[in-house]
Amino acid sequence: MHEVIIIGSGPAGMAASLQLKRSGIGFLLLEKKTSGTLLKNAGRVENYLGFNAVTGVGLLKTFKRHIMHHNIRPILEEVTFMDYEETDERFKVQTNKTIYYAKRVLVASGTAPKRLDVANRLESLVSYELPLNFKKNLQEVAIIGAGDAAFDYAITLAEKHVVHIFNRGKTIKALPSLKKLVLQNKNISYRENLRLDGIEEEGSRLRLKFNAKTADSTEVDVDFLIIAIGREAQKVYYSSNVLKREKQLIQNKLLFLAGDVKNEFYRQVVLATADGIRAAMQIYHEFL
Repeated sequence: MHEVIIIGSGPAGMAASLQLKRSGIGFLLLEKKTSGTLLKNAGRVENYLGFNAVTGVGLLKTFKRHIMHHNIRPILEEVTFMDYEETDERFKVQTNKTIYYAKRVLVASGTAPKRLDVANRLESLVSYELPLNFKKNLQEVAIIGAGDAAFDYAITLAEKHVVHIFNRGKTIKALPSLKKLVLQNKNISYRENLRLDGIEEEGSRLRLKFNAKTADSTEVDVDFLIIAIGREAQKVYYSSNVLKREKQLIQNKLLFLAGDVKNEFYRQVVLATADGIRAAMQIYHEFL
């Protein structure tokens, strides 16, 4: 039995753990593999005070050093199931290794990418995030999407690769600063009103088949495909009971959400860290 279990050790989870440590409240920090979530994919973070255009990986290393300085280390176990047991007034959190119990849970598990059915069978040549160990020998990369993530990935990849961005509509949702960098980059091409309808393997490459809204269908051959069409809250481990009672558990100050898991499209590291600290402060208030 723990006072608090934190699910996820991205910016929100790490910030919450640090604040709880300072408050003298016992907690367990769980992370399925390595901490960082989407932050590790950011080519540049320009709005975190004190850092000038730092990479996501660089900022993440700073965060990790900070919590390790306070002897905080995530337990690398994947949460597979979470339920609230009314009779015992406790959460049951099951991982791939064991079962834990806690009076309160802070969910900071971030988001999962929205997927395209047409790409499900091609995992080796398709990704929904920017791979950390990207193959240097690949020449052309396609990106589906027109938001901040898609444009940020393109800018990072364009340093060594030719990048094609395909927008399913005609609205660019990326920040103006990212849009400007993309449209000025000679290694990046941008096309819109193209919906991906099919993918075929052509040797070691992919043939992308698009249905154009304003022209004939289009085919493009690339070495790799990244799909960045949006994300949704990562709550796959919720029991049906918790799904149904989530709002009530939050109102009763037993369940807390922090970071991207609750912020919809407001996915910013500065908001996530603030959320984590705020949630930890709310938990501390309940102990007073």
